[in-house]
Amino acid sequence: MPQLQALLANVPAVIYQLCRQPGGQLQFTFVSPGANEIFGVASRAILVNAEQILQLLHPLDRPAFDHSLAASAAKLTPWYWEGRYYQPDGKVGWIQTAARPQLLPRGAVVWDGSMMDVTSRKQVAAATIEQAVMAQALADNETRFRTLTAAIPGAIVQLRVHDRDYTIDFVSDRIEAITGLPPALLMADAHAWFEQMHPADYQQLQATISTAVTTMSAWHFEGRLTTRLGETRWWRIDALPGPQAAGDIVFYGVVLDVTDRKTIEEAYQEHDRQLRMALQVSGMGVWTWDMATNQMAWTTEPGTLFEVSAVSFCDTFDAYLQNVHPSDRDLVKAAVS
Repeated sequence: MPQLQALLANVPAVIYQLCRQPGGQLQFTFVSPGANEIFGVASRAILVNAEQILQLLHPLDRPAFDHSLAASAAKLTPWYWEGRYYQPDGKVGWIQTAARPQLLPRGAVVWDGSMMDVTSRKQVAAATIEQAVMAQALADNETRFRTLTAAIPGAIVQLRVHDRDYTIDFVSDRIEAITGLPPALLMADAHAWFEQMHPADYQQLQATISTAVTTMSAWHFEGRLTTRLGETRWWRIDALPGPQAAGDIVFYGVVLDVTDRKTIEEAYQEHDRQLRMALQVSGMGVWTWDMATNQMAWTTEPGTLFEVSAVSFCDTFDAYLQNVHPSDRDLVKAAVS
């Protein structure tokens, strides 16, 4: 029948009839011309020796092929198998076969079925799985990143410097607690942040950025800003530069609110200033003595108390004793021993 022959020659699959003898021997009793396109083997050669096809199956997949065929023969259930094979160009492809068995009078089993190359479908499926895995990995990384940025006591920032202008590529949510400005606003307009800077600190801010850009070194800055509510806060940034292909410099760093620390430092400095003033007014001095090194240190210049220089008076405890009245030296030694 010419129409049937044309159909079998043009269908993108191999139509076959495979016979399995009671002893397990396999023989193809019919193979369509499509075998030459898929396997690179003529149908006549396959009819003479089934190994012309079977030897092309991937060795790691051949056991599953034999097992599934034997199971179909034993239960006379439809046979379905999918595995790898070697294409005519030597590359590894994927083939799929589906057939229905029937039992012959003498115990042989014959399958009528088809084989087709499903390499393209497998590649699409693999690419889809890879994309899904990558998407999940990105989602996991995003979750970890968000967890990290929410946990650290500061804001992560990515600041881009281009021709002495600034843009913020990214800043984490915690920046709003520091500056009072939402991240979306700062990423849209970095100048909104810099406009908050205290006038007395702005010049130093520009100088530290310029130095870090010129020398490609770490950027460290500490200064004040004024929030929209009129509150003055201290902030600090520590960032490392990364050159970009377009000539920009991107700083990756962390912004911290150091207001509490600066408040404590200022209170300590004020307390120290007041103490020194009180000591000076009262004519008193406070000293420490390191007994291991025999060194002394004074909070008030001893010359203001004893009209001698610090070097000659408070270098060591022994030097101090030389300025004590001889009749009182033993009392002093006893008091500190």
